[in-house]
Amino acid sequence: MLRAGLIELLALTGLRAADPGTGDEAHAALVRALAAGDAEAAVRVLGAELADPFGG
Repeated sequence: MLRAGLIELLALTGLRAADPGTGDEAHAALVRALAAGDAEAAVRVLGAELADPFGG
C-alpha cells in the first residue's frame, strides 16, 4: 500500500519525469550510513531529505 502511494505521489508531482534519478544519491548515502552503522550520518541524510523532499 505504501509503495503504491509513493509511486502515485511521484507521478502526481512529476518529480521523476524531469530526472529519473531523483533521490538516488540520498538513498545510496542512507544505505551506506546504515551499513556502516553510522547513525549520525543516517540522521543527516534523512534530515536533508525531509527538509527538502522535492529537491528544490
